[in-house]
Parts: sequence; structure tokens; C-alpha cells
Amino acid sequence: MSDDIFIDTFRYLHPTQREAYTCWETLSNARVNNYGVRIDYILCDGKSSKEDLVDCQHRTEIESSDHCPVTAEFRFVFKDRTLEKPPSICTKFWPEFKGTQMKMNLFVTKTKRTREEESEIIIEKTIIKQSTKKPKSSDQSSLFQHFKRITEPKMPTPTVVVVDDDVTSKEIEEKPKNTSAWNQIFRPPTPPPLCSGHKERCVIRQVKDASSANWGRYFYVCCRANGASDNPEARCDHFQWKEIKKKKQ
Repeated sequence: MSDDIFIDTFRYLHPTQREAYTCWETLSNARVNNYGVRIDYILCDGKSSKEDLVDCQHRTEIESSDHCPVTAEFRFVFKDRTLEKPPSICTKFWPEFKGTQMKMNLFVTKTKRTREEESEIIIEKTIIKQSTKKPKSSDQSSLFQHFKRITEPKMPTPTVVVVDDDVTSKEIEEKPKNTSAWNQIFRPPTPPPLCSGHKERCVIRQVKDASSANWGRYFYVCCRANGASDNPEARCDHFQWKEIKKKKQ
């Protein structure tokens, strides 16, 4: 292995490991069956890999994304130990790793302002106050009146109406008729078919490719997670178009 080329640190330490994926399709829940691709790498030059590389792992137990983190450990030692800070080429001084990126807690944490910032804020408040200042009037409400509790009027007590027994029995007899009438108008959707492989209810999907002739059409597939073709617990190859029912004229 040449010292001047970049190598894949994971494959260098694990040359024979199979099914070492770092990304899985979320739509088909392919991570359940570990059916994915490996597209996340940590690259290093050949010399450092041979001398300083200790370990490289896929953190598949972290499930916060469709990708899993890839970590590598090196035993680098600075030659000049008199330096108080690492060399400027270190990634901790790069803009994306300097810690200057805005974080969520900065929006809710009170920070100290400099004197120049405070003076600018005071000047801006003074200008706004002078431009929006209105002459006082005798009928102007006080600020504290906006925070006073207003007593809400009591709601009238509902009147109980006694219904005749004949009317009540009549309404009970007519209720099933009304229910059946509504059921004829709003019929429940037809349940999805059973897949051919597992005899389980399918899930419905839609063609999203706008260039396809079947764009917008719905189809049924197996409800299980996607996986290898030789995995019996993975999704079967069932496919069925959803029939479009024409309304009767």
C-alpha cells in the first residue's frame, strides 16, 4: 500500500466484513433487515493508516437518521510538545468546526452585550419612543388596566325540557334508517388485498416519478420491510395496481 494515497480506514481494518452498511432506505424500513448501502467513509493517507490508525467502527446502534455515524481512532502525537495550541491546520479551526454555528440554546439563553451594542440599543429605543409618542389624554387607559382580571358574566343555567315518551320512541325508531342512509353515501374504503408471499394486508404507494407514464397512480406492495431476496422475513415481490372505479352515471 502506497503512503501517498487515501484509503478507506474501515475496509483497511475489516477487509472481509460483509453487510457493513451505513445508510438504509427509510420508506421501506430497510434498516430492520440491514438492507442498505455503504456510502459514509473516513479516509486517511496510507502512512498514517499503517502507523497511527487504531480502530474504525460503524455506530449502527445510533438511529437518529437514515445514516449511522462512522468513527475512527488514531494515536497521533505532536512532535513539538512546547506548543500551547494545536497547529492551525487542525480541523477544530475550520469554520464548520469552530463552534460558531448557531445552536438552538443561543436563541433562549441571555448573553452579555458589549457597551457599544447597549448604547446602540438605547439610541434606537429613544428614537422609536420619540417618533411614536402621543399626547396624553384624560381618557387614556393605564397600562395596569390591561392586566386586570375581568369578571365574566355567568352563563344562564340550561333549561331541562321533558320530552314525551311517544316522541322519544319515534326518534329511536327513525335513527337506524338515518344511519343506513348515511352509510350508502359514505361507504368505507375497500381494504387492501393480501400479499402473495405472506398473506398479509398490503400497503398502498403512489408513483412519484413525473416522467413516468403511470405518474400519480396508486399500487399495492407487501407491508414488510425491504430486504435481501433470500430473506424470507423481508418484503415479498407482490405488486398490484389499484383499480380505478368509474362513477356510474
